[in-house]
Amino acid sequence: AVLCALTGLSLLGTWYPIRFRTPLEPRTTPEIADKPSVTTTELFAELEKVDPVAEEKFSITVDDGNDGSDVSTTRRPMESTEAATLVDDLEVQNHIYQHELARGNRSCPYFAEDQALLISGWNLSRYPWHIVKYRSDRRSPIKGEVLYGTAFAQKTIWEHQHPADCSKTKYMAFYHTPAGIGSQLHLLGQALALAMHLGRILIIPNKDSQRHFEDPTFCPGEAGWHCWFQHITWCKPKGDVLKIYGFPEHGGFKGKDVPEVFHPLLKCSPVKPRFWFYWWRAQSIAYLIRFNEKTRSALDQLRSETLFQCKEHVKAKVLEPGTVSAHVRHGFKLWEDYVEQMDALAAGNQKLRVLYKEVAESNTSFSFPLEAYARRAVFLSTEDPLVVVEALKLCAAKDPWKVIYTKADRNNKDSWMHVEKRGAARREVMLAMMNLELALEADAWVCTLTSNWCRLIDELRMTIALKASHPYLSLSKVVKTCKSRLGLPKPECYLDY
Repeated sequence: AVLCALTGLSLLGTWYPIRFRTPLEPRTTPEIADKPSVTTTELFAELEKVDPVAEEKFSITVDDGNDGSDVSTTRRPMESTEAATLVDDLEVQNHIYQHELARGNRSCPYFAEDQALLISGWNLSRYPWHIVKYRSDRRSPIKGEVLYGTAFAQKTIWEHQHPADCSKTKYMAFYHTPAGIGSQLHLLGQALALAMHLGRILIIPNKDSQRHFEDPTFCPGEAGWHCWFQHITWCKPKGDVLKIYGFPEHGGFKGKDVPEVFHPLLKCSPVKPRFWFYWWRAQSIAYLIRFNEKTRSALDQLRSETLFQCKEHVKAKVLEPGTVSAHVRHGFKLWEDYVEQMDALAAGNQKLRVLYKEVAESNTSFSFPLEAYARRAVFLSTEDPLVVVEALKLCAAKDPWKVIYTKADRNNKDSWMHVEKRGAARREVMLAMMNLELALEADAWVCTLTSNWCRLIDELRMTIALKASHPYLSLSKVVKTCKSRLGLPKPECYLDY
């Protein structure tokens, strides 16, 4: 009853899950509206009441390959008293925020609702990532921050897709166009936006000729993404089903539009209006990528078999604090640019821009503790085997890096163009999801935001990983990209759909 009074939720029967207050209705209590926004410490304090692994220590185990024994190093979790050295609680450094440094409008009732839901209404147990289960953010050298509106959005999406009564529900089935995993998931996320706009529940059809990432031997009876992820609705579709093919647009609702239910929340948000669509990308991806039990178990097994640090086989529930993640899609020639940014982070460089100067609204740079990345540990994910060879040379450099990576066959090709269903699809999806999860366990990223995969990392680190204010350094050639795609360097071009 308290939660319903606090958030204005309407839980009795209709598919439209959240009713916003009118100006005449009472706003959230002043105590919540006026207090500073919820910190990660407060959020985890609530969750620890029910989480059996909250006090589990961080550890990496190195398999020496000789006598079968393990050498373990243990690091205690960060205490709340250590927060004094962390990023200022008042503002968040993020490329989609106004002036790249902002916080929500505290006088807005929707801001207060979202803050209240962070503690009382966001069910993190629905997101079975290691970053959630083992709390690596709590030990992060930088205080955690979640993207504005995340708790509110996840609750709204869940209630839309899980109505109390499915008997009168209308549905929308989305059929894919050929693309890689990241692109297909982003299109599925926009299909979810369209379904919410139309008042329909999004479903995944049993058959789709353009869905290549399936393995019925791994998940008999499941269709498409349900092979790997939890079902996106508990309703069984029948009756009125609208079919959408290729690109999720219909009746004037375009590919960058956001469901209307979120407009009041976003109007008083720190998110740049032209990036509302990217805020939605983050929310839809956070909802869609929720591993089912079989996938979760398979990922844990694959991780235990393939994770290496330099030449040593390692076992780690989460990566060590202060790890940097570098994703190099293709292109060995760019590796030196990645190393330059990694070294800048390790040196505590406080002049690293939040966003390219050509499209930024300010000169804001990332602020973080000088020793945050001094351990010089990097998780490398790449499709290029030459990048791995070159990166491993850093293990023996004058200022060495601990290079963490997964041992796998790499061919530097767009594998989705060659993948067949069954075993090859399973390998492709499992390796991709394992590398995605490991990237989220890092505390800074060097990537290219013009890549769908780097955007997946960005979207999930801002939401599920609670790292919206951590350094994310994009190496995209923004001027070249903007001119080649749009003719003019518009500010949103580096995230253009």
